[in-house]
Amino acid sequence: MSTQYVILAVLALMFFGWKAYAAGYIGPNPPGTQHIDVNQAKEIIDNGEDVQILDVRTPQEWNSGVVENSILINLYDREFEQKVSQLSKDKPVVIICRSGNRSNSAMRAMADMGFTDLYNVRGGINSWNRAGYEIKR
Repeated sequence: MSTQYVILAVLALMFFGWKAYAAGYIGPNPPGTQHIDVNQAKEIIDNGEDVQILDVRTPQEWNSGVVENSILINLYDREFEQKVSQLSKDKPVVIICRSGNRSNSAMRAMADMGFTDLYNVRGGINSWNRAGYEIKR
């Protein structure tokens, strides 16, 4: 019976490890990209006058509250790449979503488009809220 539990545990670890790898949380990041926590994001935003804050959530999620001065470009929008291409590639971009998964996807897509200073906020707006940082409604 204990062998079955070991096999099940190994399979679960393999599955979740693969999911993390596929999502880009483990393994190499594209050049010019970083995963950061909300404290690092807050510091970059507060200290960087040229920082672009990109929120890739849906408009419905956006209405629940946003990081001040953020720009909404829904990752699921058919024109996502066209809209993102209007951002400056010469300025840092802090990317946030609800939990950090969509922002990771957006970060990788933007790296492929030639952006070179990209930051994915791990934990997204959920972590931003838990940290007690201001949300604009």
